[in-house]
Amino acid sequence: MVINDHLTFANLHNFITEADFKQVASWGMNSIRLPFHYKIGADARAISYLDQAIGWARKHRVYLILDLHAAYGAQNPDWHSDSLDGKTELWTKKSNRVKTYALWEKLADRYKDEAIIAGYDVLNESVLKDADLLNEFYREAIKAIRRSDKNHILFIEGNHWANTK
Repeated sequence: MVINDHLTFANLHNFITEADFKQVASWGMNSIRLPFHYKIGADARAISYLDQAIGWARKHRVYLILDLHAAYGAQNPDWHSDSLDGKTELWTKKSNRVKTYALWEKLADRYKDEAIIAGYDVLNESVLKDADLLNEFYREAIKAIRRSDKNHILFIEGNHWANTK
């Protein structure tokens, strides 16, 4: 299964392992910000990756922050948001935003009672000229999450690589 052009399901299990959780805990740290790609919500095998990470976090008592690193259509023009051509179609196609809200609603419903999850980083490093559109995105994403999960912390990043309001 291909998660994106750079990450296959096979090597996804090498991205972060139980040993990483054990190491973080041994350093006295108590949280890991775990990036994920939007395609993870579309495949049962892929979402099991998040479930497995949650199990390791619980075992080693390390909180997880689920970080949407690559949203539908890409939220910035860089490769790590799955924008290999420099386009940011999360912002130019409303359908991508709607799919992203649905993904967060699905994940929030799945993990609403999971105490080892510290919270959700709703969108990693957005880049767009229209701050009003970013604020609208956050309002809608928050509504989608809060429909089923009213407990977890929501991390809201600023615009332009999280450097501005």
